[in-house]
Amino acid sequence: MPLSAPKLDDRTAPELLRDISGFLPEWSRKGLRQGKSAEFDRALMQVVARFGELIINRLNRAPDKNFLAFLDLLGVSPLSMEAAQVPLTFYLSPGTPSAMVPAGTQVGAPPPKGEQRQIMFETDRSLFISSVKLDRLLTKNGQLDRYTDLSSVLIEPSESQVIAQSTCVAETRPIPHLLYVALPVSASAPEFDRMKLNVAVEKPAAAALRLQWEVQASKTQSPETTQSTTGQKITTKVLVPTSDTTKNLSQTGVVVFENLPKVVPLAIEGVTGLWLCCRLLTPLTGSAAQAEGVLHESQLALIKQIITEIEQTRKDLPVEQGFWNASKLDLTKDFYPFGDRPKIGDAFYLAQGEAFSNPDAKITLHLELTKVPSAGGDAAEAARTTPPQLTWEFWNGSSWEELGVTGRHLRLGGEGGGPGKSRWSRLLSRRR
Repeated sequence: MPLSAPKLDDRTAPELLRDISGFLPEWSRKGLRQGKSAEFDRALMQVVARFGELIINRLNRAPDKNFLAFLDLLGVSPLSMEAAQVPLTFYLSPGTPSAMVPAGTQVGAPPPKGEQRQIMFETDRSLFISSVKLDRLLTKNGQLDRYTDLSSVLIEPSESQVIAQSTCVAETRPIPHLLYVALPVSASAPEFDRMKLNVAVEKPAAAALRLQWEVQASKTQSPETTQSTTGQKITTKVLVPTSDTTKNLSQTGVVVFENLPKVVPLAIEGVTGLWLCCRLLTPLTGSAAQAEGVLHESQLALIKQIITEIEQTRKDLPVEQGFWNASKLDLTKDFYPFGDRPKIGDAFYLAQGEAFSNPDAKITLHLELTKVPSAGGDAAEAARTTPPQLTWEFWNGSSWEELGVTGRHLRLGGEGGGPGKSRWSRLLSRRR
């Protein structure tokens, strides 16, 4: 806060008139005259008091003037004059979708009272004006956790629709509260046989909840609701858990689903994938005034972690390609995986994109052997009955990773593997 200069005299005109009246007996022996002369004397005293007030005001401004003179002596000058700035509003003409107001556009303001010339202003930068139309109009009742869609009132009706629209009543709906859980599988994955949600709750719910689980399923399923996404019709399928020890996400536990439909991809906040939706059916509010039957936000459970486990059973998956060393094999006929004369170091390559690209898959290969008669006596018979040592390897996307040897239960995909990184596995002949 700036300091103000002290006043030399702070008396006003009424105070000066009072002082003059008090000193008048000392200044004049006769004092204040009577009759009409007294009115003249009093008017003269008021004039003197007024002029005295003006002089005092000018004297009180002397320190500020002296301060300005001191700043001028030091070489400090006042700020340069600046143009006045005002906010300007531009409106589009009817039927004009958009327009550009370039910088330097002059706009005239009405002249002040008693003046004839307008006050001119110029825009200091360009301005793009676009016609904006209100598409939706919603009203929210947070206490009851409901909203009303009034978008119909934004449509300009024709003459034949005026009467019908005037009788239309807006529908009040509950505000949706949705929890989306991303499913850790590819969008091209087949149907799920079983899905399990391991839920860890940090703070249990303080009241009972009503939930509904949903997925976006293909149109062959019986729909609850139908919508169109990118030209493809999908339906919302309601899921009923086989078991739920979380009591509708109120405590730590497991939620299990079985016999799930074919889930289709859905875009949530720009992320496209397979999603599991949990819809809260209990009304929710955050206001202090809580209505009957409405749950407060503080009564919800605080979930710490959700881990999703998915089980898929796939049978009779055909081998897509096969190679013996660099030679391609015709898998539609009987073949020798290591050639008709195998030797140490020969390799048999198998390709199966769906099975080998899943690092968590447990894969069983079913081989049907063809009995081939051979000659050679006891040595040939010993060679057939002595199993060769074979090593399984898996291509993890950058190198071959050894899984084990023949006779062991192998799990395809080690630490270097990952979904979609490989579709190949090979079998090497180490020794006979």
